[in-house]
Amino acid sequence: MIEAEKDLARNFFNQNEFAERVNLAGIRLTAVISHTEWKKKYGNKNLKDVGINTYGVVVSVKKKDFPFFLESGNEITLNGVKHEIKEVVEEKGVRKIALVEFRRGV
Repeated sequence: MIEAEKDLARNFFNQNEFAERVNLAGIRLTAVISHTEWKKKYGNKNLKDVGINTYGVVVSVKKKDFPFFLESGNEITLNGVKHEIKEVVEEKGVRKIALVEFRRGV
C-alpha cells in the first residue's frame, strides 16, 4: 500500500474521524458524506416554483469497496433513499459520487 492510500485509510475513511457506515445500493460500506462539498460545487439550487426542492450530497468511497459502473442520471439508493447520480469522479482509488435527492412539496 502506498503512503497516500495508507493516509486515506488511516484518516479520511476512519469512522472515528470523517467516515461513517452507509448502505449504498444495498451494500454496507464505509464512506464520507459531505453536504459542504456539494454546496461548494453545485450550490443550493431549489426548484420551488414547481414544488421540488433538491438536496445533494457527495459520497466518497474507496473504489475497491464499490467497483461498479456508475453513470450520471442513473438512480441509486443511499441509506434506503432514492437519489439520482449527478456526477462521478475518480481519483487515487477514491470515487466521489455526487447525488441529488428530489423532495416534493417540502
